[in-house]
Amino acid sequence: MTAVVTGALAIAGIIALHARARYVYDGLPLVIVSLLCGAGVLVMLRRGANRCARTLAVGAVVAVVWGWGVAHHPYLIPQVLTIDAGAAPSATLTTLLIVFAVAAVLVVPSIALLFTLVQRSVVTDGSAPEQRSGA
Repeated sequence: MTAVVTGALAIAGIIALHARARYVYDGLPLVIVSLLCGAGVLVMLRRGANRCARTLAVGAVVAVVWGWGVAHHPYLIPQVLTIDAGAAPSATLTTLLIVFAVAAVLVVPSIALLFTLVQRSVVTDGSAPEQRSGA
């Protein structure tokens, strides 16, 4: 029932966009793809095909996100701030990429080690280690 109400609200939103925000209306084809995927999810759930329903649900979300991006291009804030005007200077972006790379080099091996230890059952759930009494 929630999906049907959400779909009806989406259709009402499309009509409002057409009338009041024509610049956002350009993402409509992807919103229609999302609508079709959502309808497909309802059909697959009714049939009991959960795996296919998950795939269609992912497609619906991806289509909405891409539709949002297409509709707002080239603006970050519609009709106020363009992507070019809002971009940071290239020195800032380069520094950000370097920090990201260093963080990835430090964090990814730790996560891989933790994953490996958990898969080998070396790390288990439980209480904290016992405290030894000093003599």
